[in-house]
Amino acid sequence: MYVTGTSDLIGRAVGGRKLIAVLHADMVGYSRLIQLDDMGTLERLRTLRSVLIDPEIYDHGGRIVQTGGDSLLIIFDSIEGAVRCAVNVQQQVPDHERGVPPERAIGFRIGINIGDVIADGTNLHGDGVNVAARLQATCPPGGICVSRAVRDHVHDRLDLAFEELGALSLKNIARPVEAFVLRLKPEAGEPRLFSPAPLPFQRVRQAKQRRLSVMVSPLRSLGISEELEHLVEGITEDFTADLSQLPGTFVVGGAEARGRFSMSASPTDLARELGLAYVIQGSIRASADRIGVNVQLIDTGSGALIWAERFDVDPGGTLRDDITGRLVRVCYVKLTDDVNRRIESVPPQDWTPYDLVMRGRAFAGRPLSKANRQEAMICFEQALDGDPDSVDARIGIAFVLIANIADGWSQTAAQDIARAEQLLLDVLHIDGDIFYAHVWMGVLRRLQGRLDESLIELETALALAPNYPVTMGQLGVTLAFLGQPDAAIPHIERSLLLAPHDAATPLSYSFLGICHVLLGRIEEAVTALRKSRAGNSRFFHTHLALAAALGLKGEVDEAGAALREAIELRPEMSSLSDLRRLPWLIHPKFIALFEATFCVGLRRAGLLRDE
Repeated sequence: MYVTGTSDLIGRAVGGRKLIAVLHADMVGYSRLIQLDDMGTLERLRTLRSVLIDPEIYDHGGRIVQTGGDSLLIIFDSIEGAVRCAVNVQQQVPDHERGVPPERAIGFRIGINIGDVIADGTNLHGDGVNVAARLQATCPPGGICVSRAVRDHVHDRLDLAFEELGALSLKNIARPVEAFVLRLKPEAGEPRLFSPAPLPFQRVRQAKQRRLSVMVSPLRSLGISEELEHLVEGITEDFTADLSQLPGTFVVGGAEARGRFSMSASPTDLARELGLAYVIQGSIRASADRIGVNVQLIDTGSGALIWAERFDVDPGGTLRDDITGRLVRVCYVKLTDDVNRRIESVPPQDWTPYDLVMRGRAFAGRPLSKANRQEAMICFEQALDGDPDSVDARIGIAFVLIANIADGWSQTAAQDIARAEQLLLDVLHIDGDIFYAHVWMGVLRRLQGRLDESLIELETALALAPNYPVTMGQLGVTLAFLGQPDAAIPHIERSLLLAPHDAATPLSYSFLGICHVLLGRIEEAVTALRKSRAGNSRFFHTHLALAAALGLKGEVDEAGAALREAIELRPEMSSLSDLRRLPWLIHPKFIALFEATFCVGLRRAGLLRDE
């Protein structure tokens, strides 16, 4: 669960206001507990957040807006979701603190209100927030205090017992507020109000179909100064969080998991005890001019090392993001490949929709070919047949349709665009925070010639998942077609930094070369385009851009050979007029650059027809 900005949520409402459920939670006696045992209290609080509170917030549709050392401000679109979340948290906190001396046990007060809120940067203001905070302050430890509006909304929907507190005069609130306390402690033998959400490792064991389950063991620091020790901890946290956002993954942080088992257990034994299929562990070592990263992926069942890699990064610049982004991408690719290997060992009749989605992703992540693309589509379609509610299958099908259109492989482009668009709209209606749905919607909008919308979708995806290289690369492509190749290049170069050996790397080099052609940087363009061609020779635009660059350079024979390869891949693109009809060649700035560079170079290469 991440702290979210508010402008994207509230800004869409008229006047910057929105009626929403607000939950304010505060830890009881925080200062006293810190004074008694600061390290132990903070460790237990982190564990509570990781294994109970944040999952409950996520499961009930909440978003954390603000955090303090001892408090949380959370918003929900659903009043019922806010109440259920609060009840489940308050019921389960005592279970987690069992065995802790009463004077050191963690507890919370929770206030819930519904009202107008106003966004101001990353803050929320208004009576909706203020009343929730004041209700929390009046609440007994371990309790939930709600306003009448909340009570009236849920009392017929949920079987809950409320005790009336009457009209309270709350600090800095102009009018009295009718308040109610929700009774939580059941009598002996009485069942819980709601079934508690299982802990993460219980969820893994219950969801046996989820093969991509992994524990991220804290990265070790080797020869690193105390000043950089915190950097390593931050990289572990970011890596765990970013990996958990990727489709099909179930990720548990090693530090939180260790709090429930023996401190002497090895990471592999600990992950196995939690029912997880993999453990990722590694180290970071600092030298005078480089930071070395070593990472390993281990099969918890056999203890075998599946894959290991070592790479160096420049200690300057965005070091934390550089390491995190590269770790996330390469580990996800290797995990997906190994999951597919495990699935292939199972008879096809036993494959679940989840298995089929993972197989589809494995094929989609392989080097570009019609066979791999077709296999991916078959898997995604079968997954959707088996689970008509599968969000991941919908995104997978949309990806294949969009990629085939972009590569000129679709025989029914108009129908495929319409289907891909509807699939992605369905997904985003279900959950607007799925970043990879925004990625492919951004690519689709570009194919439709809706470049401004493409930019919005890709910027949204990047905000949701800042270290995903595919998003960066696609954002760069859209900026290029908006006539901004100079702004595009840093995004594409960063995608190459984070995924230097990815199946999509040749594609990134291709568009990097195109940007350099548009800017007249011919030597840089030729270098990038030759790297693209060496990595994958199936990209039409690579050969076309190389033909233009070599034509501008005066190497006409090699330019002509590159042009012939391009036309062989896309015979329908055999003239400048054919190219000008591409739907994304519409922005005046791009057209001006295209005419001044590509068209000149391609004419020299032999592309003469120009109706």
